Amino acid sequence: MDDMAWISSTMLHMTEATGDDTYFNMAKKIYDTHMVTQGKEDEKGWALPWKTTSPADKDTRYICTNAPACVVACKLYMKTKEPKYLEDAQKLYDFITANLMLPDGRVEEPPLTYTQGTFAEAARLLYHITEQRSYLKKAETAVVYTISSSRCVDKGLLRNEGSLDADDGLIFKAVFIPYAVNLVLDESTSYRTREEVRNFLLHNAKTLWFEHMNRDLWPEMYCGPYWGNTYSVKSDEKNGTAYMCAHASGASLLENVTRMLSTR
Repeated sequence: MDDMAWISSTMLHMTEATGDDTYFNMAKKIYDTHMVTQGKEDEKGWALPWKTTSPADKDTRYICTNAPACVVACKLYMKTKEPKYLEDAQKLYDFITANLMLPDGRVEEPPLTYTQGTFAEAARLLYHITEQRSYLKKAETAVVYTISSSRCVDKGLLRNEGSLDADDGLIFKAVFIPYAVNLVLDESTSYRTREEVRNFLLHNAKTLWFEHMNRDLWPEMYCGPYWGNTYSVKSDEKNGTAYMCAHASGASLLENVTRMLSTR
């Protein structure tokens, strides 16, 4: 189910980039037909499952599905103005904050950058739809936790979230970074948070680009899993190749920090 949320989100981004509603219509169809129909409501609230292969899977209502689904519901509402999408987004948000988010800003345990970021973006979008400041405060809390907690940060840089056995986690930072930049560029965000997040991201980008990446040399031309180390085949390779996921996260950092600096 989480993959359907990510696919729908990608389709929405493609419409935003191209103006072609073909992608939007597909995202809407996926959400209406295959996602929202799987929701479960009980005393904890209404949310979507992670898996749907068995009746018991209805209880797998994790952040990895519900945060990106909330983003999708927000964007569907913003384009269609159909109340049902806003209602879904608010119910998903309420479920997350009531059951998955801790007071310090952790969104589920363990805190992962991509889920922290998708929740923050969902809350930010809900603020702009409803003008309720509480949503934006939650977005700020989630992002500030991510850039300040030792659970997410290693020596001032976002930590390595992958391993040689399971490298999917290496792409998590690629998701967090653009949403964190959105918060920085949002003039509704408090000045203190904007500066704190901006300076943190800029430090990460400078460390990677100027100290641990060389576009003229192999293998130093690749981004490693941790931006405080130069990519090394000996320490970071898997079957003789660099991690595409790690490189995607590094590219996301550099591209989005450039966006952040060029639009301020």
